[in-house]
Amino acid sequence: MRHWQLFVASFKRLDNDYLKMLLLDLINYMGLYGLIFLLQRWTAGQLSALNALQSSALTNLDVVENTIEAQQYTGAISGFIIKSIIITFLFCVSVLALWSLCKGMIYSILLKKPFTTKAFFLFAWLNIIWGLIWAALTIIVLRFLVPEAAVILLGILLLLWLYLTFFLYYGFTIHQSVRKAFTQLFPLSIGRIPHLFFPYLLALLTFIVLLVVSLVFNLLPEQLSIIISPLLLIAYIAWLRIYVVGILHETNTKEHTTK
Repeated sequence: MRHWQLFVASFKRLDNDYLKMLLLDLINYMGLYGLIFLLQRWTAGQLSALNALQSSALTNLDVVENTIEAQQYTGAISGFIIKSIIITFLFCVSVLALWSLCKGMIYSILLKKPFTTKAFFLFAWLNIIWGLIWAALTIIVLRFLVPEAAVILLGILLLLWLYLTFFLYYGFTIHQSVRKAFTQLFPLSIGRIPHLFFPYLLALLTFIVLLVVSLVFNLLPEQLSIIISPLLLIAYIAWLRIYVVGILHETNTKEHTTK
């Protein structure tokens, strides 16, 4: 009965703070989409220019072995490599800054904690470590497993990342410490499983209902359905954070009372 009360109460907390978190999520994902789009446009433009130079160089190579076109193509290749390194670095820094700023502010609103400049840089460092861990796991899976098994395991890793990242960010925001965020990660994520089993079941049922609702939006013009479906998913994730935090606070309160 208490689980159901907390479930209902989570919808009552969809207030101004929820709208702020929802807006930050939208800014984050739209910003990431914009950065990826710009990177793709730049890469496509560079490759198109290289292909044009290559065609010109190969056409004239039969006439003069060391043509100006061939030299230009060689120089363009070197320039492309250097530019690619710089652009990739700037892209990674931009993604890290955007993700850390938006997610840091979201969890500070969620947990009523301040998000200072120091917290931002610590949170960015946390994301670097966390990202490298999961990148290494992904590379290992792709390198040593056959494609069929790799796809299944990558799906499992994605679910684990989604589950563990919430608790990592929760621990960091509470303690404002990278070390404590990692040391508290498994006690929080594994130790709270008995308390979260039924709430996650309710959350899954809510997602199924939302999925059915989204099918109705598929009847709308394609331009609208493409926009509404991601918005529903982002809104669901923002609500789920509020719901799970309510469960964690309830559990912590009971444990302190018992002690």
